[in-house]
Amino acid sequence: MNNCFSNYLLSLPIQIVNWIKSFLHKKFYKVKINSSLYDSYLVLSVIPQGSVLGPLLFIMYINDLADICTKDETDIYLYADDAKIYKHVFSNADQDQLQMSLSKLHDWSNTWLLSMNAQNCKVVSYGRHADKNY
Repeated sequence: MNNCFSNYLLSLPIQIVNWIKSFLHKKFYKVKINSSLYDSYLVLSVIPQGSVLGPLLFIMYINDLADICTKDETDIYLYADDAKIYKHVFSNADQDQLQMSLSKLHDWSNTWLLSMNAQNCKVVSYGRHADKNY
């Protein structure tokens, strides 16, 4: 469990922590097609999709993600399960800082078992005279 998420949980009353644990622990699902009900299977993801509590727990879980970028003077925009890292790149030093943040993001995602979809990763340059060398 990540440190920031653990800190949130530790600051809550024990009854709420136990309620969250029971919400996340050993969930099963069944598949029903027409009138046929199939065997139960253990849910492999931690937070059930479609739950009301799920988005809040996810935000708490990824809350330390913003710390990765601010150390390298790179900005990050988080919305739901989407993250956008951005930086004004005017020099090689700026490019290096952005790359350092991207590398840290990759390491962070591997540490917390949140895979990134490389197919959805894009580079965008804006400006009248954007220098394509960076």
